[in-house]
This record gives sequence, C-alpha cells and structure tokens, in this order.
Amino acid sequence: ITNRLKLYGKTMEKLIQELEARVRAKLLSKVIKDDLAIYCYSPKCVYEKAWDKYTKMARGLVVNLKTGEIVARSFPKFFNLNETAETKLENLPLEGPEITEKLDGSLGIFYTYCGEYLVTTKGTFYSEQGEWATKFFRDKYGKQKMPENLTLLFEIIYPENRIVIDYGGKKELFLIGAIETKTGKDYSYQELEQLAEKHGFALVPAKPLT
Repeated sequence: ITNRLKLYGKTMEKLIQELEARVRAKLLSKVIKDDLAIYCYSPKCVYEKAWDKYTKMARGLVVNLKTGEIVARSFPKFFNLNETAETKLENLPLEGPEITEKLDGSLGIFYTYCGEYLVTTKGTFYSEQGEWATKFFRDKYGKQKMPENLTLLFEIIYPENRIVIDYGGKKELFLIGAIETKTGKDYSYQELEQLAEKHGFALVPAKPLT
C-alpha cells in the first residue's frame, strides 16, 4: 500500500509540473482560487496546434495545488472530422455514435470542495455563469448527496446567458456528461439517464441515428 501511495504522489506531482510548464509556455491559462487551479488551453495553443496529453485534458481541469489531486475533469478537447489523424474517416470507430442535441448555453463543470457544491465554467472560477449555476444547483439539488468519483457536466441555460437560441424564460442545468474524475472514463448516455433519474436532473435529449 505504501508503494502505491508513493507512486500516486509522484504521478500527481508530475501532472502539476507538466501543466505548469505549459502555463509558462503560454499554451495554458491558469486561474487560482484558494488551493485550487483551473487550467484551460489558450488561443496560442489552438493557433499552434500544440496538442498533447496535457493540453487536450486542460479544458476546465481543476486541480488541488496542495495535493496534486484532480478535483474536476471536463470533456477533453475534441476535433473536427479529418482535423487530426484520429478523426480521419478511416480511423473512426466502426460502432455507431451516441448523438445528443447541442444545447446553446455555457459548459458548467460541477465539483465539490471543502464540503460545498460548486459549478465553474471552463476558463475561470469567477464567471457570472458559474455563479448562477452554483446557486441554481444548490437551491435545486443541494440536499442530495452527489457521487464523489464523478465530474458532472451541465449546459447552463438561463435568459441572461442567451448565446444564439432564445429559450424564453427557461432556467435549467441540463446534464450533458459525466466523467470519472480520476480515470477520465466518459459515461454513456444510458448511464447519464440513470444519473438523471436518480437525482432529478434535466437531461440533454438524445437524437436518433439517421
């Protein structure tokens, strides 16, 4: 057990070292709140296509700077068809994809810190959307116990946050994803349905494969 803990500690230390190296190179942005830092890839990273394991995972990656532990993990950077080797048509998986509606709001990343439920957006802890989503989440779901091993991902919809589509007076957090915080495993739509049913979340609608 001691050896495993030492290995885990070295892995977490390496993660912060790698992230900080990319901050110095201006490939990642970094915002600090208490012992936490949120990392997100920068415009320079996009322009230079400086994609690697660390820049792709830094799309709202929340890390505890004291412990090196990943607190919240968003969707990794994704690419268009034929934009990278792995998205070339001939390299795509053979099985059919799961397709959901693309809601027109802001990405909300749920996490727990010091016993409090919080929602942030991918670039900063201090956005208006994150503050609104945190209050909405606490008011609607705050009395429930949330899964400790998951980062829940939501689309933040409310009138003052209109991007293009007018949802009228709708105010909601739509569950669009769930990721195992330590491993990065992405939950299937069926698993999202189970989470939504258990906790009463609004769920992003699925679209049939045509």
